[in-house]
Amino acid sequence: MLRICCLCLFILILASGLTAQENTLTRATQDIRLGLSDDQVLLSVSPAQTGHFTLEINDKEVELQLTRGVVAIGQYFQKPGLYHLKWKSNEGSSHELYHYSESSDKHMRLKHIPLWLSIVPPLLAIILALIFKEVILSLFIGIWSGVFIIGGMQFASPSFYIKSVLEVVDKYIIGALNDTGHLSVIVFSLLIGGMVAIISKNGGMAGVVQSLS
Repeated sequence: MLRICCLCLFILILASGLTAQENTLTRATQDIRLGLSDDQVLLSVSPAQTGHFTLEINDKEVELQLTRGVVAIGQYFQKPGLYHLKWKSNEGSSHELYHYSESSDKHMRLKHIPLWLSIVPPLLAIILALIFKEVILSLFIGIWSGVFIIGGMQFASPSFYIKSVLEVVDKYIIGALNDTGHLSVIVFSLLIGGMVAIISKNGGMAGVVQSLS
């Protein structure tokens, strides 16, 4: 009886190991990476395979012909900016984000941006607001961190820090003020804040606290 139990346990362990290996291989076939070779953007699929591959670049679907897992896609990277890649895998839709720009040495630069970095701007703004009690400055730094991330995180370029700060003002603050929906939220917030300040100055808050206590 003990031998039979040990044999069944061994078979289960072996089967689970083969399943895990198969799942790992399946996930590996869905990995894609972008790279640069002589300023030419290359897409590689791991493990290498030959055939058709469907990819969405900034919501535009393109059909690619892989040769040993590699294909040149420089024709879809005509101008600097942010490029969102999407493709179908066995686990659903997969996404990658890349920033394409020209570096200081006049060569093209391709930077992979991890998607988990999207939580950094709001988290940074909340933490700074709680520490320094400066909401506006914290929001500005949070927006700047987002601009810095989607701009390709060019740590080696001192001018990029200044450019990202100016872009916060030019593109996001002024751009937001040009939107009627954003303006209505700002006006509503100012009205609520003004009403709360008037009530506090008149002793209304103290009266509410006294009545509750």
